[in-house]
Amino acid sequence: MRYGEAFKQRMVDKVLRAGGPGVAHVAREARVREETLSRWVADARRLADMSKDKSKSVVPSRVRTSAEKLRVVLEAGALEGQLLGEYLRREGVHEAEVARWRKEATAGLERAGGRPSPEARELAAVKKELARKEKALAEAAALLVLQKKVQEIWGAEDESTPPRSDG
Repeated sequence: MRYGEAFKQRMVDKVLRAGGPGVAHVAREARVREETLSRWVADARRLADMSKDKSKSVVPSRVRTSAEKLRVVLEAGALEGQLLGEYLRREGVHEAEVARWRKEATAGLERAGGRPSPEARELAAVKKELARKEKALAEAAALLVLQKKVQEIWGAEDESTPPRSDG
């Protein structure tokens, strides 16, 4: 009798579930030969072990600089098919990762060439306000200097100084 993959998977999951019933119980309940269910469980364990070994042998992803990401995006963009696959394996990156880097690079270029980012707009506004305040401060300082010079030239007017008459 042929069993579907979904059925096999459910039976294996029952056997492997923590605290679950054993192979004999599940086999009786599902009306499957014990040997057949044991083989399914062994195959599932072997597949799990193979996937664990494969994940250990894969080079862990490393932190890449922006320049490295851009280089990979440009070089991968010129390749297709089997050549692209070989290149990505050699670089240790997935195609989805390269697609994300391409999207980030494009977004960065659009920001640089188009509208400024919110941070850049805020910085420009702060710089403009600072320039306005510096100009006002310089004007106030110049007025104070002029006022001192006037006092030096004309002297301080007090009650003993007679009012000037122009005439």
